[in-house]
This record gives sequence, structure tokens and C-alpha cells, in this order.
Amino acid sequence: MEYLLVVPVPFYRAPDGRIACESAFAEHLRLSRPMFAPRFDRMRVAAPRMSDAHYEANKHHLGHLSEDEDLIYLTELHPVETGRFAFALFVWLPTFFKIIGAVKGAGLVHAGLSFDILKPFEIFSLFAGWLMRRKTIFVIDIDNRKSVDMQRATGAISYRSYLIAKYLYNPLRALQIRWAVRCCSLLMLKSQSLVDDFGGGRSHVKNFYDVAFSPEYMIPSERLESKITDFERGEAPLHLTYFGRLVPYKGIDYCIRAVHQAHERGAEAVHLHILGAGEQEAELKALASELGAEDYITFYGAVPFGPVFFDQLYDYHLLMAAPISQDTPRSAFDAMAAGIPLLAFDTDYYKDLTHTGACTVVPWRSVGGLADKILHYYRNRPELSAQMRAGVTFAKDNSQELWLERRIAWTNALFEKEA
Repeated sequence: MEYLLVVPVPFYRAPDGRIACESAFAEHLRLSRPMFAPRFDRMRVAAPRMSDAHYEANKHHLGHLSEDEDLIYLTELHPVETGRFAFALFVWLPTFFKIIGAVKGAGLVHAGLSFDILKPFEIFSLFAGWLMRRKTIFVIDIDNRKSVDMQRATGAISYRSYLIAKYLYNPLRALQIRWAVRCCSLLMLKSQSLVDDFGGGRSHVKNFYDVAFSPEYMIPSERLESKITDFERGEAPLHLTYFGRLVPYKGIDYCIRAVHQAHERGAEAVHLHILGAGEQEAELKALASELGAEDYITFYGAVPFGPVFFDQLYDYHLLMAAPISQDTPRSAFDAMAAGIPLLAFDTDYYKDLTHTGACTVVPWRSVGGLADKILHYYRNRPELSAQMRAGVTFAKDNSQELWLERRIAWTNALFEKEA
């Protein structure tokens, strides 16, 4: 039986026949596919097609899968760069026909909310699955209900766009969730508030964490203790990091300004390590240069997800996260697995993680708040060391494998009810 996964993440069919996507997601698929056996002996991904230019620019740090060896197959949908109105006018029909064909061959359809109302291919796949009496799994990995207010506050959208999004698009997104609660077999919502607001106590509506790290990537205990010992001597620099895409909504410019401010206020041995690539890279490098911070802010480019990536993370002391809209990155869990606590803006996701003992939040968009905490931990190192240990403890109970086992149990239960 085939497991169909419909995602907005772009995929690419490489010249050698392999399929390519973001490296952490590729590793997640490679790990998860065999775990669904024997009920599902293969997986199919239906996804937008990555552009040739993007693949060529990023192929060295993308993950690659073999359809024959990994038993993960690709159905290419529309080009990812297709505009919203072009999709709504011309592209929806061939895309929907491809989805219908994929659903016919599947035993289960797994997809998420169509955040872009004019490109609703994800929710359509679930609707098609429901009509064909397939088991369906509906997923939300970001609670975006407050994002439009945040975007308006930052000036990212006009007042007209704000009104359309808040009073037209948001209700249509909520309608998708309400339909899914009534019609889909299982809902996995990455937010307890979503579960509370839409689940109504129904047992098939679950809260979940979407994580990417495996137990072998956990920082070895001796390396954690060595890092803490060196850090608490007070001589070592405070090594901060950001890793992920370099795009505006991640707020990396806030991180750079906060580190610069902390450095100017006395945290002389502080260093920010930025791992990742994206459209904002040149702008961020220019900002670091403009602030005269090039000596203590380093850009490494993209580092593929895996053991080399984690080995680099093990040396860092604090992850910075300053999103200017709602965000639920897997980097938070990767960091805790590497013995790195979090310093973040107080968006819902990071506020939810404060219970781990490894996450500190400051008021949203407060550069001064970030700088204050950097200075505090620079001068009160044992406090940060305790958070390093707390993060590792939490990560041990929340690896990718453990969450996959829970997801597999929930999925198998859907079929066992019919037996």
C-alpha cells in the first residue's frame, strides 16, 4: 500500500534520476518510510517542482533520494514559482488531475492546510481522499493566526492587504481546519492552542512536535560537560548561533543588532555564528559590515543536515531566534539536542517551549531585550549551563524516532479500527 504525502516543499528530479529536496526533510523521509512498513511498502510525495536555477545554486547541500532504493517516489506538480493568480486561472486543473491520480493509487493521504487560499492543492488532496474513502491525515506545523497582525505591525503588508488577510483569508483557513476536524481521520496540530480551539476534545485531534534530529545526533555527555566546564571558567567567548534560511521573516537582522549592542555594552568576547543561505544573505553581511561587527559575526553558508552539522553545533552556547511572524522551526529541537538553549522573541511557539527550562523569551521585536539577556548570560554563566543540561534532557524524550513512533501508532490505529 502507498502512503501519499502532499507538501508545498519544492522537489526536483535531478539529471541522474534522483529526487532532491531540503536535506533535513530528505533525511526525515528516508528514516520514516521503512518505519511505516509492512502496512505501507512505499511512499509517494506530490510536491511543486523546484526551478532549475534554484537546484543548480543549492544542489551541493540538498538531500537526494533514490526512488528505486528508498522506495520514495515523486509526482511533480506545478512549478513552485507559479504565481497565485496564474495558478487560479490556468494551473489548477492539471495540478488537481495529477493529485487525483496520486490519490487513486494511495491507501492514505497526508497533507496540510492550504495557507495560500489561491493555491489550495494540499486541502484539495485531502478532499479527494475523503471522497475516495481513503484514510486522511491533516497537519498544521505553524499556527499562523496572529501572523497578519504581526506583519501589519512591522509594515510588511499594507492596510488593504491586512484587511483582506484578516477578514477573508483567515476565516477561509479556519474553515479548512473545521472541515478537517469533521472529515479527516487524524489531525496533527503543532500547537496546543490549535488543539484546544478546534479539537473540541476529540481524540483524533493531536498536538505534536515535528522534529528532525535522531538520537545519534545528541551531544555526547562528555562533550557537553567539557563545553560547560570551559564556558564557566569565564575565559571562553559566549558563542551564539543562528542556523536556518536567511530570509526576512526570520528576523536575523534583529539578532545581529542585538549581538552588536551587547558587544558595545561590555560583552567583548561574544561571537555570533550564522549557518545558512538565502535571499537575505548579502543584506545581512552588509549590515554586519556597517556595524563594524565582522570580527565577531561569521557567516558559514549552508551546511547540510547531518553529523558534520551537529559536530559544529556542539561548540555553541546559545541559539538566537527573532522571528517577526509566527514560526515553528525544527532548529529549536536541533539546538537542544546539541546542548544549546534558546533566546527568542516571545511568539507563541517559543513561549510554549519555556516549560523545557531551556528557552528564554523577551518582548517581540525588542533588540534591547535580546542584548540584555546576552549580557546577563555572559556575566552569569552557570545559569546558562543549567539550561544547556535542561535542553538535552528534554531533547532525549523528543527525538524524531520517538515522534515517528507516536505518529505510526496513531496511523496504524486508523486501520485497526476497521479490522
